[in-house]
Amino acid sequence: MPFTSSPSPLELVLGAALEHAGVGLVDPDPLPSLFTAGDEALREIEQLEGEKARLEGRLLDAYATLHTVMELQHEMLGISRGPVPVEADTVVTQEIAFATGVGSAEVSRRLELATTPRRHRMLREARARAPSASTARCGW
Repeated sequence: MPFTSSPSPLELVLGAALEHAGVGLVDPDPLPSLFTAGDEALREIEQLEGEKARLEGRLLDAYATLHTVMELQHEMLGISRGPVPVEADTVVTQEIAFATGVGSAEVSRRLELATTPRRHRMLREARARAPSASTARCGW
């Protein structure tokens, strides 16, 4: 008998008898449910990535604010001109790294991104307006 997608009469009778006996059957074709599960997981990832991008944009703004404040403190206290000059970037990087546990190399990278708005303006704007999952669908 050639392969068909519909169950044979014997399969229907056997399935009905097993169901009547209380035996649950596994879906004969799990592929549609796997596609649905995959789509749901992808939608959740898209939503979380959008939320993460918006949060990272806010985080970069906070980095830039702290950098500005520390730079002003350095100028007022004359720390940059002292016997052992210390740059504001170094102090900010260490402050954030110690406070958060994030590595100083990663903090330094983020601080550069936060304080170089002309260079990274397009990236920061894209992160700030990251689309939600409903508008980020690619259609493929």
